[in-house]
Amino acid sequence: MRPDYTSQDVAELVCVHPETVRRLAREGRMPGAYKVGSRWRFARERIEEMRRATYRSTYHVSRGLSHLSDEQEGE
Repeated sequence: MRPDYTSQDVAELVCVHPETVRRLAREGRMPGAYKVGSRWRFARERIEEMRRATYRSTYHVSRGLSHLSDEQEGE
């Protein structure tokens, strides 16, 4: 089994600063966040779920918008 992510790992995956990841964890807004001593760790499965959900919602939104602009051009 692979180890859980560090705040640096998550930051690289979601393209934000590591301090942003830590702040979201402190606020309870980062899935699967827990502390080992003074360091944050993030459950790998929960981060992967979040990334998949974000990808799906972004894909559907961008697909929907492009579909609307195609219809408007054809009018």
